[in-house]
Amino acid sequence: MSDDVIKYEPFEYIKENGAKMDEKEFKSHFPLFQPGAGPALSKKFGKNNDLTKNSAAEGEEAQGQRILVKGTVYDENHNPVPNAFIEIWQANAAGRYVHKLDSWDAPLDPNFVGSGWTYTDENGNYEFTTIKPGNYCWKPDENYWRPAHIHYSVMGPSVNDRLVTQLYFEGDPLLEYDDEIFLQLEEHEKKKLIATFNHELTEPDWALAYQFDMVLSGPDSQPSMPNRHQLTDHDIAYIKKAKTRKQGGEA
Repeated sequence: MSDDVIKYEPFEYIKENGAKMDEKEFKSHFPLFQPGAGPALSKKFGKNNDLTKNSAAEGEEAQGQRILVKGTVYDENHNPVPNAFIEIWQANAAGRYVHKLDSWDAPLDPNFVGSGWTYTDENGNYEFTTIKPGNYCWKPDENYWRPAHIHYSVMGPSVNDRLVTQLYFEGDPLLEYDDEIFLQLEEHEKKKLIATFNHELTEPDWALAYQFDMVLSGPDSQPSMPNRHQLTDHDIAYIKKAKTRKQGGEA
């Protein structure tokens, strides 16, 4: 199988229509949450692991600080897991998602959809290229900002080897203010979600690099951090209020 980045056709449609889609339609364009073990998905979808270019116009790339994320996926016995299928999705450099529910007052990047996938090699190693996601104010009335993060979905050799989690960046000052998500975790769980800066992995004059290893299951695995786009009535009220404020209406 070629390691070249594979262009996924729906990206062009998502770039044009993503902000208008409801959640069901948006997710229907990605392999996320499809049943099946990692190796099967690896063969089906190949690699699409350069998020700076996989949805960019010819000759263009995403705006922001380029980063490389590299790591190893292990099983509960700390053996490397080959052919684990990894999906990643994130906000752009301004902290904005391509999603109609995203009311954060920041620009969309026409060259960045914010989703891609890859798989581990025979030694359990993986890597992808992206831009460092921006922070965003999730609940402005409470001045609640989310730390920069990348969502992960990892599938191993069986359907039971499934991990949905998040990556955070060491040194982000907003980690200590993320009351509703990060600070709900135990101390030992928090450490497992922090990607560490690795100067040796950086590419000069190109990109910084972070190391993020994962354990699929067992006591040493990363905590499950499901995609929290199931909004409560309270969340929807905040979104409506933010949209009204942007349109010049009553706050």
